[in-house]
Amino acid sequence: PKDNIIEIEGTDYFFTYLQGALPGNKGGNSIILNLYLAMNIDVDDINYEEPDLVLKISRFRKARKIEWAKRPEKRFIQEVEALKDCQIKNFQNVISIFKSGTCLIRNLQSNLFDEHHFYTMEFAKYDLKKYIESKHSTLSTYEKLSLCRSLAEGIKELYSLGYYHRDIKPDNIFMVGDIWKIGDLGLIDERDGINSLDNTGEFIGPKGWLSP
Repeated sequence: PKDNIIEIEGTDYFFTYLQGALPGNKGGNSIILNLYLAMNIDVDDINYEEPDLVLKISRFRKARKIEWAKRPEKRFIQEVEALKDCQIKNFQNVISIFKSGTCLIRNLQSNLFDEHHFYTMEFAKYDLKKYIESKHSTLSTYEKLSLCRSLAEGIKELYSLGYYHRDIKPDNIFMVGDIWKIGDLGLIDERDGINSLDNTGEFIGPKGWLSP
């Protein structure tokens, strides 16, 4: 664990990959890690419990100028800004963002450091897919209705800011404590479409869960 240290604004964290995930295979165009405050970890008797934060890092290095940025990098920046907008409004059913900015990651080919965008967010014990798989037979009618209400509230909160999520699926709905929240805003778009990153007629959204 001493080799797996990330420093964010002067605070050291140990990191692990998401449980059951091979390095880098979760998050599409991003890498997602669990973060644990280093001061709380006994390296001689490690007992990883719930992480303190979750870290999301763009796979694409930062462009020198925004107009040079590739579309995935622009989507990542757009996601961060949308999450910040939700945080300012203190929305209860959209995942909370904490820190954001750029970080340095060593490029193994050049042995130099590349700059990448990142943000940290709150930890969720379940996504809806895993929750249903483990709890489906025991979910009461009240719990099902409460879940649907929370999801509808999250969509409403995003809509109030002029955003379409466009990637609603069980993997992107998270239980934080006892509250259901919408996360992964990587395909978000503004309702007026002025700053849209999409091509005309392009297929956008999760196959199998996309609206008609």
